[in-house]
Amino acid sequence: MKRSVVFALAVVLVVAAGVPVAGAAPGARVFEFVGTAAQCAPGPAGATIVTSEWIPGIGLPDNLGSNVFDPGTGTPNKRDQRQGLLLSKNGSISDCSSAGAHIVNFVPITVTTDSTIGFDIRNGSWCGAGAPRFNVYVNGAFHGFLGCFHGDKTPAPQDPGAWTRVRFNLNQDYPGFTAIPVGDAVTRLDIVHDEGTDVTGHGMPGLAVIDNIQAAPGLLIPNRGYAIPE
Repeated sequence: MKRSVVFALAVVLVVAAGVPVAGAAPGARVFEFVGTAAQCAPGPAGATIVTSEWIPGIGLPDNLGSNVFDPGTGTPNKRDQRQGLLLSKNGSISDCSSAGAHIVNFVPITVTTDSTIGFDIRNGSWCGAGAPRFNVYVNGAFHGFLGCFHGDKTPAPQDPGAWTRVRFNLNQDYPGFTAIPVGDAVTRLDIVHDEGTDVTGHGMPGLAVIDNIQAAPGLLIPNRGYAIPE
């Protein structure tokens, strides 16, 4: 199956995000999409080669504290769960499958000149032009995607030597994405990972660990719970 078909399925056939909870902060609900023969036609059905899961111990401290080892006191925040979002595609990019997360309880973002979204990614993870990526919806319709490789990168504050902060300005052009005009509303965000082990050059093929998803101004999603102030 061609990449364009896989991408279209990831946009259209991702499972529903569910009904928002009134008053709840945004969260990231995982999904694993494996296409049926009907969904993937004219290509073959997908295989169970994708994983999306919040896993303790592989992320940064959920309290947004430091993860940097100190020779005298050891690793700080010792009892913190450190949940991270594992995204894996253990096979070809052409397989009709994807892993990811829906941003639930999403509060529409009215775009300004400095509106950003993003995540922290563990160094060595796959960070390609198309995965992991945000699929962005504006005024209820799909607008474009923001792939990890093209994001603005700085050392992640909690562990600058081991993690990288990736940010996208919604009012800026990127490959596959046209700047959203000031005043328009982002109404939905999904994170999608569908580049597999046969794509190389930007980290470990097929596998990424991300954390601290920024899907609302001033809020980060550090675990399977809900967003907290940045």
